[in-house]
Amino acid sequence: REQKEQRCGPQSLRTTSAVPLNTPVIDLGRASHLFAPLRQKKHQTGTAQKIAARDARRKKERATTAKMSAEALAASKWQDRREAWESITNAADAETLTTHLAKETNGAVLDAALDAVARVAAPELAPALPYVVQKGLANARGATQRRGLRAVVALQQVAPSETTDALVDGITTSKNARGPSACAKALTTECAPSTAWLSSHSDRLATAVAKLASAANGDARKAAVDLAVAVDDPVVFQKLPENAKKAVAKLRGNTPPPPPPPEAGPPPPPGSPPKRVTIKAPPRKAPSPEKGDDLLAALARRNITPPFDAAFQGKWDARREKLEAVASVARACSGDGEALALAVAAACEAEPHAAVAKAAISACASVAGVAGVVGRRALVVALLPRLRDAKLASQASQALNDVSTIQPEVVFDDATVRAATDALAAGAKRRLPPQGRACGFRWASSAFAASSKAPPLSTKAWAALCAADCSDAHGPLRAAARDALSALCQRPRADVKSALQMLDAKTRAKVLERKEPQKPAAAPKRKPPPPKPQEVVVWPPPHITERTGTIAACDLAPTSLRATLRAPSEQRRAKALAELLKRAAGPGGGLDAREADADRVLRELRPLVGDARASLRAPACDCAAAWLDRVRNRDDARKLAAKTGLVVEAAAAVVDAGALTAYRAAALRLLQSCCGKRCASDDALVIDENGAKAMAKALQNASGAGAVALLTWLAKHADACDIGDALASPLITRLYDKARAPKDAALECVTALVQKGALDRSALETALDAAPIVGRRVVAQLLEGVFREASPIKVVKRVPQASPLPAAFDFGVADDASTPVVEAASPTEAFAAIEAAIDNGDRPALRAAAAAAAAFDASTFTRDTCGGAMRAAIAGARFAERDAAARASLDEVARKTALEAPRSSAIAAALDLLRGAPDRVVANHLARLLTLGLRDPAWGRALDARKGDALVACAEVFDSVSAEAPSLALDAAKTVAASAVDRIGSDAVIALSGAAEDSPLACLVRALAGAPPLMNVETSSPEQKPLAGVSDDVAALRRRKDAWRRGCAGEAARTVPGPPPDICGWFANEETWRAPRCVPDMWAAWCAVSRRLPFVD
Repeated sequence: REQKEQRCGPQSLRTTSAVPLNTPVIDLGRASHLFAPLRQKKHQTGTAQKIAARDARRKKERATTAKMSAEALAASKWQDRREAWESITNAADAETLTTHLAKETNGAVLDAALDAVARVAAPELAPALPYVVQKGLANARGATQRRGLRAVVALQQVAPSETTDALVDGITTSKNARGPSACAKALTTECAPSTAWLSSHSDRLATAVAKLASAANGDARKAAVDLAVAVDDPVVFQKLPENAKKAVAKLRGNTPPPPPPPEAGPPPPPGSPPKRVTIKAPPRKAPSPEKGDDLLAALARRNITPPFDAAFQGKWDARREKLEAVASVARACSGDGEALALAVAAACEAEPHAAVAKAAISACASVAGVAGVVGRRALVVALLPRLRDAKLASQASQALNDVSTIQPEVVFDDATVRAATDALAAGAKRRLPPQGRACGFRWASSAFAASSKAPPLSTKAWAALCAADCSDAHGPLRAAARDALSALCQRPRADVKSALQMLDAKTRAKVLERKEPQKPAAAPKRKPPPPKPQEVVVWPPPHITERTGTIAACDLAPTSLRATLRAPSEQRRAKALAELLKRAAGPGGGLDAREADADRVLRELRPLVGDARASLRAPACDCAAAWLDRVRNRDDARKLAAKTGLVVEAAAAVVDAGALTAYRAAALRLLQSCCGKRCASDDALVIDENGAKAMAKALQNASGAGAVALLTWLAKHADACDIGDALASPLITRLYDKARAPKDAALECVTALVQKGALDRSALETALDAAPIVGRRVVAQLLEGVFREASPIKVVKRVPQASPLPAAFDFGVADDASTPVVEAASPTEAFAAIEAAIDNGDRPALRAAAAAAAAFDASTFTRDTCGGAMRAAIAGARFAERDAAARASLDEVARKTALEAPRSSAIAAALDLLRGAPDRVVANHLARLLTLGLRDPAWGRALDARKGDALVACAEVFDSVSAEAPSLALDAAKTVAASAVDRIGSDAVIALSGAAEDSPLACLVRALAGAPPLMNVETSSPEQKPLAGVSDDVAALRRRKDAWRRGCAGEAARTVPGPPPDICGWFANEETWRAPRCVPDMWAAWCAVSRRLPFVD
């Protein structure tokens, strides 16, 4: 059976064709004798004994499979266990599945197990419900919790009562803090208990909901209230606590109505005294039980009792719950909280979990009001190391401010100074990062200003810590340290004198400037001198300045000014740049690029354009852009920028990750000037080869906003780029980027350059081949989409036609508005549009593309075009099986390819596609198209005209396809070769095919012509064993066939032996399909030399 399936394919594949090529020309009855037959598998039959043996074998296989599955579920490697769970398809061995689910602890395997339970949910899996609830529904991981909910919902469909029991048990017995609320939510939504279950188990549910409503967690209490509202059972409602009953009544809208107004009596008689009215004040609102309450009593209601050292232990969610309770209670209570503050400080200092640490910091801020001096000191010592985490730094800083607001002198405590030294001093093992040290100095600065007492030793220690970071490279840290040291300078100078002497004169002056100025003595006020008028330079200019004449470069930039650009002082260089910008952007004539000074100025500006200090980069970019804009000839300006290397620095300045938006805008203006376009002008922008190489060099290692800015600019000006092949490699590198923004910008840039024609497909593919193999498939798909979008194929939507009906009866015309029209310039583009529509699943686009392909003249098709037409027609027909319009157009494409295209090219294309070993359905259609081409008289005319494409394809098939296995391509090539030999002879066939004399095709052709072959040639497929008494010599078989024909014509004397029975009728009937029942000799001869195909009944 395995051999037959290997030869003929599995039985499930013996289906009729789903691709209708139903043209009147394709006639199986008249055409199929020209190609080799497809073998058909016979139906299997067997006796009762065979069936019983087969059933026993299958039962044994199932037992073996179950045993192997159980062993795989207990494997030591978690990967093997996960694969075992993923392969489960039924719940036959539910006990084994339940056992292994209960023992599983790995998260990935647990996800696969929960998916398997949801997939094969059955009543037999009801014992696994407690483990599904405990390990899945109550899991802290969101993905596992969702999988557990899906499994519970699936089991609810097959075992509703057992599922409800398990969820109610989960509310009362779950060990996980999330378990009770998760079970209650499931009972509220997807797994609501049935009425029958409630009627018999309402007491049990009421007990569980009442316990959940009394929990300390607010989320659990809310889940209990929601479940009570959803169930709406009086037994459940009666067992709820009072606060839960109020919440349930509020959600149901059962609040009691207001009392009715008193009835008004009859009006008093005239002249009677006015009635006394007593106005009752509304009752006072009862104060909150925790407002101003005793601290210990409020904590006891939250299950937090002394000793507090062991109160904040256990699992992380329990610790967080207790710390949050302390944070919400301690701020509004009174009492002695010294022990509580020490315990909270210890918990905050030793807490490793981020969420619990956040709650601990909030608790530290809350207990500062009830703590004593020792407690506040411990709180500060615990909060200072928490400034290390960037996510908790702001909250820790706020907590420190809360402590110092109550007791500012704590900043000068000895324990605080020691903790600050460990956190802020240089060389300390637990020193904070720059951002954390900046937060610490900011807190210390505010505490210094608020503190009334400052011990000298503590002041000196703090001053030394501040002075060590006053010259740090980190800007926020440097400013915070200077502020803190300036606040300490309000103290006696002797305490901070040694720290000030550690600083250089410039830093010391800045620190002393921050000191609060003293009120000067009264002095006569002097009128300030009037300011000197300064000329304001506007750059970039709002409009271009027309310049007449020429000005020397040395007049615009004297030698002294150029020398100042190299000065060591940053202020002097900034002033020189401002002066140069004023001169370059001012009035006057243009520059001549041939002057040497024009080159020297740009070379002086080049290092400033790439300077690490951003304060010099923007003025340098503006100066260089103004200098280039002053050059009269735009081509000379572009060449000057490339010669001095300024275009490279401009591109690098754009992608600099440290540059701000304003500096990047200046760099983009300089890059525009380097490409020949002046600011605020209509000059043509030209990105030549030098500019493309400069941008490619900048993009090679760029990232972030700088890369996005340069790529966006390049995509915007893609029309100005003529040669962009140098950009292929960096653009491919950016397409590999994991960040979304650079990747999208690179894709947009590639699309614009490809549509412009500046970037060749071969350059991109070469760069992609050199890129890393990981991720190459994704980038290749992106590029394929770019090439498809850049294709000249255009899809034009039809304009909706106005309805002649009145507006009240006009319901719209859907057909005309939604049917696209594809405009293709060549058949290849139309076939590409068909494949694109199939990939996108767009049936209207497929219909339009098929119509466009059917409109082309097939007489101009080449071999490749015919191959594309056949491939598109078959693939499109399989996709649009139920679309009559698309099928008709695709059938027309196939018919034109088979009948109107050059016959030799069409047959060669069919052989090429068969050589690719297509699936059975495609092979059937190709065989029909090949048959249609061989039947047509045009095939003979093509051979007479010596068109050799088909014969070349035959030779390629013989050279590439092995004869060791059955092949439809090989049989089809034999059929084509045999028909060609009958038409033009063996010599012409070999000459047109270009095959060598010892090639397989040449040997077969010689054998068919009756000449002895140069090598042994197989005349049939290997699985067709030679029949008894049949010779393998094709020439002998052909002579026997001729002898039979002569015998049928009456020449019996020359026929030894005589023809088989019914063979004469077979030879005479040219239209029949089936051969007569006769001796095996006739079959062998006929299969070897005849062009007609006998089929066996």
